[in-house]
Amino acid sequence: KAKENARKSQAKLRSLEAKTEKKDKHLKNKYGLSLTEYQKMYNEQHGCCKICKTPMLFQNLEGKHSKTANVDHDHFTGKVRALLCNKCNRGLGYFQDNAVLLRNAAEYLDGFKC
Repeated sequence: KAKENARKSQAKLRSLEAKTEKKDKHLKNKYGLSLTEYQKMYNEQHGCCKICKTPMLFQNLEGKHSKTANVDHDHFTGKVRALLCNKCNRGLGYFQDNAVLLRNAAEYLDGFKC
């Protein structure tokens, strides 16, 4: 039984190492960012979204999660800006990363305050 448990533990470790390597490769290929740099950004932001300050999860190696910290980047230059929650990241995308449209939306909402 001890050998069986050791074999299972080694298999889990190899699987985690493979997933970590895959995630590192994905971050490097898509954003030019290492998993270590991603973790540093996450820690510098205290695990919170740069925009709304909502706590986020560190990148899940098992797959995407709605609370996972997303890498926000400029779609024209590819430059990484910060880590955002899913809602803020999608919100910027819906507004095409256009600050003028975002300001217009904020002014629109401000106009309806009681």
